[in-house]
Parts: sequence; C-alpha cells; structure tokens
Amino acid sequence: MEECERRRRAVEEARASNFRQGYVHDALLEDANARFIEGLISLEELRAEMRTAITPV
Repeated sequence: MEECERRRRAVEEARASNFRQGYVHDALLEDANARFIEGLISLEELRAEMRTAITPV
C-alpha cells in the first residue's frame, strides 16, 4: 500500500505541473496513470503509453 501511495503522489505532482502548462484531460492518459498507481504497469510502460498517446499520427 505504501508503494501505491508513493506512485499516486508522483502522478499527482506530475499532473499538477502539466495542468500549469495547459494540459487538457485525456482519458487514455488518466487510465494509464490509474494502472501505474495500482502497480499494473511499470514506469517504463507508463512512459511508453504516454509517448504513444501524445505522438501525432
């Protein structure tokens, strides 16, 4: 549970920084964040999903 809380704080800090830079809610990214917090995906997998989500086609 402690690891889950550490991940949640990290995601919340990153999200706050992104909001200050104009981030608009994206359901795909928030789903990836939730899975990371739960420990279902690694940080590397989270980064890969984020890159895929924000890379223009």
